[in-house]
Amino acid sequence: IMGNFYFPKLYPFAGNYLLSFTGFSKKTLPFLESIRKNNNKEWFESHRDEYEKYILQPSRAFVEEFG
Repeated sequence: IMGNFYFPKLYPFAGNYLLSFTGFSKKTLPFLESIRKNNNKEWFESHRDEYEKYILQPSRAFVEEFG
């Protein structure tokens, strides 16, 4: 664990490390709990930016790296 993120692995590249999938934020699980408690479109639309930050972006990075 490093900062707010879990780093599953680092890839060496030209003497440096490139991170593709950096893991999910520690805020991801609380956000998912909020979705469970507020399972309606109105709430989701008002929290779409959090969804994109905590769910969508890291999920896309995961698929690009491991898919």
